[in-house]
Amino acid sequence: MSPKTATPTKTATPSRARKAARRETVLGALREKPEGLTSAELHDRFPRTGYDDMDEIIQGLYDEGLVGLDTMSERGRARWVAT
Repeated sequence: MSPKTATPTKTATPSRARKAARRETVLGALREKPEGLTSAELHDRFPRTGYDDMDEIIQGLYDEGLVGLDTMSERGRARWVAT
């Protein structure tokens, strides 16, 4: 590819990548934390994702068996964990 026809590729900066969530980014965040993340921690990580959208992402991952809900490790606090 010649320099005249090359187009710059856009890469997300770390701060921008943390603002919006997709299934893959949520699952990746959960895999990074073996102890899991609470719903509030997920919303803090992806502030541009609304509560309904985040619930839909988590529900889809849960339905596919990719995440589970840990309610036993910490009393009074449920954490989503990658399975």
